[in-house]
Amino acid sequence: MKFLAWLFFQILKLRYRFHIKGLDLVKNNQGQLILPSHVALVDPMILFAVLSQKCKVHPVVTSSFFENPILKPFFKLIGAVGI
Repeated sequence: MKFLAWLFFQILKLRYRFHIKGLDLVKNNQGQLILPSHVALVDPMILFAVLSQKCKVHPVVTSSFFENPILKPFFKLIGAVGI
């Protein structure tokens, strides 16, 4: 899983430039809710790619996307939770 997140991060770096601050504040042994700064399609993907290299991540996905038969296997692979 970490390799997949690393690969995804490398692909995102080809298109986007970003600077990561405060990654040292993420505690690996505690549950935390981390949200993107604003609603955009790429922000959750960047958060997933960065954070899954440091700790265990469970993305939250709306049920309309989570129940999509094409996307559901991918969401299960990454440990997403449908709401």
